[in-house]
Amino acid sequence: LSQDPITRFAALCHDLGKGQTPQHEWPSHHGHEERGVALIRGFCERYRVPHVYRDLAMITSRFHLHCHKIEELKPTTILQTLEKMDAFRQPDRFYQFLIACEADAKGRTDRTTIDYVQAGRFREAYELAKAVGVAPLIALGATGEVLGQRLHQARVKAIEQAFH
Repeated sequence: LSQDPITRFAALCHDLGKGQTPQHEWPSHHGHEERGVALIRGFCERYRVPHVYRDLAMITSRFHLHCHKIEELKPTTILQTLEKMDAFRQPDRFYQFLIACEADAKGRTDRTTIDYVQAGRFREAYELAKAVGVAPLIALGATGEVLGQRLHQARVKAIEQAFH
């Protein structure tokens, strides 16, 4: 899906946490996302992997199930996920994340031809939230923390209108 080595690294590493799932919990791997983050961090420190690789891999590990299950998430959770990924300041990394998630979804032989609509839905939510302008909120007198809260609320509303 991509020739980008950073995206490929993220797709390759995102499920490392599954290796630490106790055998008695198989075939489930609850909590593998956060376990994977710690493993990726340690691996990247040990082998001096550039931060740009590490950061995308950690984000992909932590949030790939959010992408896979986007239709089940509340608009608030979608926006919080975008904020935690720093998608508004680093949109290219967000798009790399979507490709890594699609690679994960298509990573099984029986799913190579699926249409991964979840990435499109997550992209749509991001675009809607990003389109919310700050200027009208400032014109209404919002500043500082209040401005941040109102921006957050307006972004949630924009996602809500499209998703529900």
